[in-house]
Amino acid sequence: MPKEFFDVFPTLKVNDNLRGLLSQATVTRVTVTSARDRMRVYLESPRLLYWQSVQDTEHEIRRQIFGNASMDVKIIVKFQLSRQSTPRTLMQEYESSILSEIGDYNIFLYSILRQAECTFTADDEMMLTIEKNVIAEERLEELLQILEKIFCERCGMHFKVQTVFKEPVESKSHKNSELRIQQEVDAILQNAVLGNPEEPQNLPEENGQVEAAKAEGKAEAAKKEKAKPEKTRNKQQICQKAEEISREKEDSVLDFPEETDLAACVARTIRMCFTDVTLKVNLWRSSRSRERWVK
Repeated sequence: MPKEFFDVFPTLKVNDNLRGLLSQATVTRVTVTSARDRMRVYLESPRLLYWQSVQDTEHEIRRQIFGNASMDVKIIVKFQLSRQSTPRTLMQEYESSILSEIGDYNIFLYSILRQAECTFTADDEMMLTIEKNVIAEERLEELLQILEKIFCERCGMHFKVQTVFKEPVESKSHKNSELRIQQEVDAILQNAVLGNPEEPQNLPEENGQVEAAKAEGKAEAAKKEKAKPEKTRNKQQICQKAEEISREKEDSVLDFPEETDLAACVARTIRMCFTDVTLKVNLWRSSRSRERWVK
């Protein structure tokens, strides 16, 4: 025999709004498993109970009556609505609750229904226009069964639903993502053709930095090349001066046989050799000082 809800759960405390809804509901049956870990409460109500209200009631029964015991409480509700209620009017008022319930059951089914276009061709006939994809095609039948259970079994209505698939509309972000991927692929292929497959082509914003680095390297190399000829000229001047001194020495030695005094000839030769060595040492010191200045 049906009993009022608070006759079955007299100690249950809920907020005033929820109490007003539950006070009009009747409990037709309560079942508990032999393991005492699962309870089902069958409820009938002349007013709509939203999914969140049903969940709040289940939570309070579990917390206040069973405490720390492991008990799964489930309320199975049926609505006794007026004859003026139709699937069209029910969908307008109850849509958010239907989405919440399906979202708690399966997020994929929630996404399909949330993105679908719901239109009514009649008061009891609904047309669902769904974006075509693999998930929608595989889970559509399950979604339709849930909708029929809500409208037909829970609300006691005659309900028909038809489905139409539409081609997906490509979003702007998806287009930009595909374009960026294609550009990266083209860059990799271009580098592969140029013989450098491992390094991708520089992006446009990096080209300026690369060109600046190249220009700086070229300027540095030009400075070094400019310093090299000066150093080479100094070496050439030293070599030419040494050759001139050697030639002068050879010419002087060739004149020595004309000397009649052998001792004087020998002395003169020694002085010239000493002068030659001194001059070469001075030239070497001068070249070292020039090199240090150039560096």
